[in-house]
Amino acid sequence: MYRPMKQTTEPRAPASVAPPPVVVEAPVIPAATFSVRPVLTPGERVQLVLAGGLWMIAALILGMRGAGWLLPVEWTAALFGAGVVLGLVKSRFLLDRIARGVSRRIHDRGPTASIVGFLSVRSWVVVVVMMAGGHALRLTAAPRPALGVLYVGIATALTVASRVYWRVLARGWDTLG
Repeated sequence: MYRPMKQTTEPRAPASVAPPPVVVEAPVIPAATFSVRPVLTPGERVQLVLAGGLWMIAALILGMRGAGWLLPVEWTAALFGAGVVLGLVKSRFLLDRIARGVSRRIHDRGPTASIVGFLSVRSWVVVVVMMAGGHALRLTAAPRPALGVLYVGIATALTVASRVYWRVLARGWDTLG
């Protein structure tokens, strides 16, 4: 017995074919609800690391020398604490402002500026004068515990104020305010 097949223009899909996937679109967030983190270029990152690193290395050297002068003294803890308090005050009222200024300089110079220029010529002169002043103080007959308090204070101030560089490095330029 012969039966003719129905001819159709639509191909039949095999039974094993899955339906097409459902596309889910992400919700659109209005631009006013979040702030875009400003991007730091690699050159700016290097300059911030150099500035923060310079302050941390100076703090390490001064702190170790100052602590070495305070250890043999009877009132080591009290003198060390006085140095830390002195450093916190110096950081709050002087070095935080200077670190923000250096960070702004790095930002304002732009991404193509020379890496060496992260400090101005004037700032490099201040660094050299401070190093010479520290060496001159060590050559005097000043009591070493007094110098120890001073050195620990400066080391604390440099360490605490360097957080400005690390914060900009981690969160972007908008942290400078």
